[in-house]
Amino acid sequence: MFKKKLRKINKNVKIKFFFTVYPKIKKIVKANTLKDIKIKKVKFKNFLPYKIYEIKNARIYTDKLNDVGVIKNNSLLDGPSFQLRNNDSANVKKNEILKYGTPYFKKNLKGTTVSFLTGGFGNENYWHWLFDVLPKFAFLEKIMKLKKVDYFLMPDISKRFQKETLDALKIPNKKRLSSFSNRHLLCERLIVMDPPRLKKSSTFDRFNDVPEWCSKWLRKKFLKKIKLSKKFPNKFFIDRKDSKNKNRFILNRVKVLSLLKKRKYKIVTLGELSFSHQMALFKNASTIVGLHGAGFGNMIFCKPKTKLIEIRPKNFKTSKVILNMSKHNNLKYHAIDCKTIDKPSRRQDGILKVPLEKLSKLI
Repeated sequence: MFKKKLRKINKNVKIKFFFTVYPKIKKIVKANTLKDIKIKKVKFKNFLPYKIYEIKNARIYTDKLNDVGVIKNNSLLDGPSFQLRNNDSANVKKNEILKYGTPYFKKNLKGTTVSFLTGGFGNENYWHWLFDVLPKFAFLEKIMKLKKVDYFLMPDISKRFQKETLDALKIPNKKRLSSFSNRHLLCERLIVMDPPRLKKSSTFDRFNDVPEWCSKWLRKKFLKKIKLSKKFPNKFFIDRKDSKNKNRFILNRVKVLSLLKKRKYKIVTLGELSFSHQMALFKNASTIVGLHGAGFGNMIFCKPKTKLIEIRPKNFKTSKVILNMSKHNNLKYHAIDCKTIDKPSRRQDGILKVPLEKLSKLI
């Protein structure tokens, strides 16, 4: 209790100090009303145009969790700034910069800096890195050559899959910046892009859809870099034993694994594998079983007609994201909805007891 109070006091002191360094931001300005901000639009088939903002001498700040603020002339820019509440986009008036300011010393960057920030989504989650971060390269490719970018500001660059995908895209290490050590930047030329999955249209639901163009672009960019061999299993189960989320697991896991092994399924832990190995694993498979999680993002690398069996909480059956992606990629999808033993705070979590009879029929 004392430590918690002490942290709060330190935070308040820090905020007050930085308000003396960087004045409080009180004004919100729509980016499209400023003549010195260039706004370009890129379009993909059957989707509304995405906006790309080019801003000179602008600051960018992130709290690493939910908010990214783009600041010009000490005004918060509505358009390139974004804020997430309950995993969805919120009004710019809710951006925490307006309340807490920018409590980190800024770093000055010359040249062109491109932001790939997504809030906390892309920090360490494989799914969000695949579908919220990497597709922004598809935007960028439409307006400029990557070699002309001086800095790529990423959510983080420390995870193995982050390094490997950036290596595959031939992004030089010296040009990669992590938001963990670059919270507050003043950029000579800043480029900020719309989020690939927060774009709203009459037919798009961010919670249940990933734009089909994202899957196609990712396959085109990465699949050509893998080689298949006979060592990859034809059938496998995605084991989440390496997951940091301890609120989602299978209660009768031993019996589930025993049944799968009898049917010649390989048990794999995706976090232990390289990005290329994961792609090859999914590309080679005919049947994949797993508890709902980020690893299913690799389904975009599967062959057509591959069978996917998703184990998930019964309360989460309204989620259609895996189903819809299966349709986009011509895969055969099946769900096993399980009762939760506990009362999880999130619908996708819970202690699940898998009905072995149903699993047996599907595998």
